[in-house]
Amino acid sequence: RPVAVNDPLTGSPFPGNIVPANRLSSVSQKVQAAYLPLPNFGAAGSLTNNFQWVHLYPGDQFIADVVALRVDHRFGNKNSLFGRFTAYLPRYVTPGTYPALAATTLRQSHSWSIVDTHVFSPRVVNSFTFGGNRDAIQTAIEVDGHQPPSGAKVVSELGIGGVNPGGLATPGGFPTMSITGFSNIDVQTGGPRVSPKSFTFADGLSLSMGRHILKVGGELRTYMSYDGRVPAGTYGAFTFN
Repeated sequence: RPVAVNDPLTGSPFPGNIVPANRLSSVSQKVQAAYLPLPNFGAAGSLTNNFQWVHLYPGDQFIADVVALRVDHRFGNKNSLFGRFTAYLPRYVTPGTYPALAATTLRQSHSWSIVDTHVFSPRVVNSFTFGGNRDAIQTAIEVDGHQPPSGAKVVSELGIGGVNPGGLATPGGFPTMSITGFSNIDVQTGGPRVSPKSFTFADGLSLSMGRHILKVGGELRTYMSYDGRVPAGTYGAFTFN
């Protein structure tokens, strides 16, 4: 039987059982056109389970570069230096709930160490070490041609007001939209992260005294963690039944 489409403001059916175009939200229409793909699966007229797609990559991490460098140098009979540097540089394209909402990540991890050994005499040897590591993460930036939308630009294009009170314009972020029976329309928040970044300084002095060896020294470790991602909810959260 035909279903009567009633005007929620008056309770009366719309003329011709059709919602007038001027009563449809312009914001909702823009969201539907930009982020909800047309059905391509299931029986004709199916309102659920009617879309399928395959992520273009076999996994979220589709490529990574690894760099390793080591240097050993002897300055003379009393001084030698050892150095090591490694870097792991993967790129990620993570599938979103819909094809237009894929997320991207660059994760650049570096570690390094330098050890200087100095022989002051056959009985006195000093070793100084400097090392550290840095795990930097950037999200919502262009990776392999994929550029997730910017939340500030999205809300401006959609015409959503009253959100982003701080005027943030960093990459990523999105006005989260939840519709009953559908996957959320959302993109991971964007911005830089450094977690962690640490430095280590150590020095040790060895003294040989007959049948005994005395070792003295000290070590300093520093640690820093930074999160510059856009807070969740910055661009609004909307729920529809």
